[in-house]
Amino acid sequence: MFAASTLHEQSVWITDVGSGSFGHTVKKYSSFGDLVQVLGTPGKKGTGLNPLQFDNPAELYVEDTGDIYIVDGDGGLNNRLFKLSQDFAMLWLHGGNGTGPAQFNIPHSVTVDSAGRVWVADRGNKRIQVFNKDTGEWLGAWTDCFTEEGPSSVRFTPDGKYLVSAQLNLSRLLFLAAPPVGLIGDCSVLSVLQLADQVSPHLLDVDRTTGAIYVAEIGAKQVLLPLAPLLPDRPPRPPAALTSSDECTRQMLPEPDGEPWRLQLELGSRQVCSCERPLSFFALRLILKTSAPNPISEGGCIQSYTSLK
Repeated sequence: MFAASTLHEQSVWITDVGSGSFGHTVKKYSSFGDLVQVLGTPGKKGTGLNPLQFDNPAELYVEDTGDIYIVDGDGGLNNRLFKLSQDFAMLWLHGGNGTGPAQFNIPHSVTVDSAGRVWVADRGNKRIQVFNKDTGEWLGAWTDCFTEEGPSSVRFTPDGKYLVSAQLNLSRLLFLAAPPVGLIGDCSVLSVLQLADQVSPHLLDVDRTTGAIYVAEIGAKQVLLPLAPLLPDRPPRPPAALTSSDECTRQMLPEPDGEPWRLQLELGSRQVCSCERPLSFFALRLILKTSAPNPISEGGCIQSYTSLK
C-alpha cells in the first residue's frame, strides 16, 4: 500500500497478490475510497507487457510527479522493476531471475531518494540495488549489511540522511547511512532496532513530514504504531503520546544513556504501570491493554495486551 500526494490529487495504491479473480494487479483508489484505476490483468498472472501482467506484485512507489515504480515478483514468475509515467506508459524496465546487475530474486520493495536514485530491496539476493531514476542505469548494490538476511523493505527518512530497512525473519529494522550524491559505496549500519521474536516486519513506510515509521508485521498480524528511534544526530526526545477513548496514554522516555526505554502507562493522571526494557521491549509494547482498570502485570511490566481503541 502506498499513499500518494501529487500536485493534482491524493490517492492510495494497493498491490493485490491474491490468487482470486481480482489478484495480480495494482489498484489505485481516490482519497474517498473509489477505485479509479487497475493495472495488470485481474485474476491472471503472467509476464506480458501488452497487455501488462503481474505475478504477485510486491510494492510500488509514486513520486510527486506521478511517475510510478513497481517491483513485480514476490515469489512469482517475474522478477522485475518497472517505471511507468503518470499516464501508465512504460518508461523503462529491468528484470530477470538472477544474481547479476539489474537481475532480481524476489524484488520486494522500492523507493526513490532526493538525488534521483531508485533503491530496490532485492530480498532473495540479500542486497539493495540502485538505479538512475531517469535512465534506469544500474548504479551499484549494497550487500555488506545483509549477510544474514536480505532486506524486505526500504524507505528514506525525510531529511534523506538514513535508509531504513526491515528484515523479515530477523524481526529487526536497520538504519543505514545514505550515501552522498554521486556515490553508492558500501552500506554502513548506524543503528539496529530489534523487534520482538516472530514479529516479522514485512513492509514499512516513513511519514515524510514527521519522520514517524509505520511497520506492517505479518507475524504479529498488526501495524506497529509510529516509532521514533534515536539516531546518531537526533537528540533524545519522547514521541508524541497516543490517547485512546478511555483517556489512557502511553509514553516512551529515553533513559540518560540513550539505550533502554522506560515504558509508562497512565490512566488519567494516575500511573498504572512502568517498566524498563531495551529497544526490543519498546517495539513490542506499543500495543497495550488499556481497557482494564488494573492491567495484569508482573514486576511492574504489562503482560496482557489488546489493541488501542
